[in-house]
Amino acid sequence: GILSSLSRKAELIENAEGAAERITRTGEPGETYDSYGPARVLGRIYFKLPGFAGGSNSKSIEYLKIAYENGSEFAMNVWYYAEVLAAGSTSQKNEAKRILDKLLSHDPETYNEARVVETRVEFEEAKKLRRQLGN
Repeated sequence: GILSSLSRKAELIENAEGAAERITRTGEPGETYDSYGPARVLGRIYFKLPGFAGGSNSKSIEYLKIAYENGSEFAMNVWYYAEVLAAGSTSQKNEAKRILDKLLSHDPETYNEARVVETRVEFEEAKKLRRQLGN
């Protein structure tokens, strides 16, 4: 539940930061694991946490921008980044629309052939978000 998650916030952040600092089994920087997964996780944590518990859209944007700019082959990185932008100013909302339109101009079946099933779901979520943003 939410209260349980809040009590484990520090542990979650520490684990994601630690993963980013390590080297993977294949010798790659940890920050690149799972297409910049540590940055994606940290971005989601800061986006979903309420402000009184340390949530921060600016920190979320900082981390999710890293995942988006370096791992856009994961549609989830694109969708999550657009989602946090959509919660911001008018110019950020417009940027979210642009990012989503660019993503959705692709075919989910060929966007990332190693993750077709996941990509289909991510595209559906991106479509929902884009509809919410309107024209």
